Amino acid sequence: MRYGYSSILCIFLLLAATACQEPYDPGPLNSNEMIPVIEGSVSNGPGPFVIHLSWASPFGKKLDLPISGAWVMLSDDMGLSEVLAENAPGVYVTSASGIPVSIGKSYKLTVRLPNGDIFESPSQELQSPPWVDSVYAEIGTAVTVKENLYGDLIETKSQGLHVMADVTDRSDKKRYYRFSTRLLIERYHTLNPNTPSAITVFCYDSYNPDQIPQVFASAGRDGKQLLRSIRYSFLPYIIYPEPEDPSVSKDLMTAWVLQTRVSVFDQKVYDFYRLAVKQLQADQQIFDPVPSQIKGNMVCRNNPEKIMIGMFEVASVTTLHHIFTWFPGSEVYHMRELKDYQFPEWPACREGFPPPGWIYF
Repeated sequence: MRYGYSSILCIFLLLAATACQEPYDPGPLNSNEMIPVIEGSVSNGPGPFVIHLSWASPFGKKLDLPISGAWVMLSDDMGLSEVLAENAPGVYVTSASGIPVSIGKSYKLTVRLPNGDIFESPSQELQSPPWVDSVYAEIGTAVTVKENLYGDLIETKSQGLHVMADVTDRSDKKRYYRFSTRLLIERYHTLNPNTPSAITVFCYDSYNPDQIPQVFASAGRDGKQLLRSIRYSFLPYIIYPEPEDPSVSKDLMTAWVLQTRVSVFDQKVYDFYRLAVKQLQADQQIFDPVPSQIKGNMVCRNNPEKIMIGMFEVASVTTLHHIFTWFPGSEVYHMRELKDYQFPEWPACREGFPPPGWIYF
């Protein structure tokens, strides 16, 4: 039997239309073999930190198979440790008064499953957070490939902004980064346009645009680790259709608000994501992967031949927010950084006044 899975560190999420396919084939397996999925992370941000445990679903099925009753321990290189509490089936969390997490220390995860198997990650250092010198954009186009309802792959070309960044970190050691984003699109329309009772409706839509993880390795120079002009996101300008209701005007997009999370971690985590990118980019189809297998970074201590799926990562994260505006036909764009911005969790609309989280440029 082959095994697939859902929700394992965003790299295992496929394009929305291909969520039933798998990027990993462990080869011939006993049909009764259960493969654990272990995923979670520790960062320089506030806890609690969460570890998810589940059994891989049979290929082609989307089953919820959490692993309850496991023993999960987070430990550091100073001899401190904490046993995580299970606060929901398969969800294990640290406590507010548990093991402290700080820059420069190393952490590892140990998991004992109900069947007695013990999986352990290597020790990983929590490195200093990345320093992002600048974020900027280039006007351009991008082509995306999506599957329609009939299973056909459709290419779509969009105008918009390619977002880029420069990073400079003081270190003699090569550094490994992942860029991930969340996007808010601001738009508005008018009810009863061209009448005395006309009223503007302000809306924003939120997206997680990352379909393939963006990972990069630094170049060393004079005791510094550099990334220069790396493209990590595309902001499409959306042209909305004319509404069928004449009492409602067409939506007009006004701005993008982009959240950028830059993570730095060790080379094994980087290699994991890099191989996943190759799987996901192979002919734009996850079912036509490159020959290599993707292996997690946890080993079964009592039987090294046993397979697990997943990744435990220790990553320092820098989070930035920017607002961008641009309109098709214009040769310039505008942007500025947003300090202390709270990214809205849900889409929203409001008549007469913008909803909370709306940014005027």
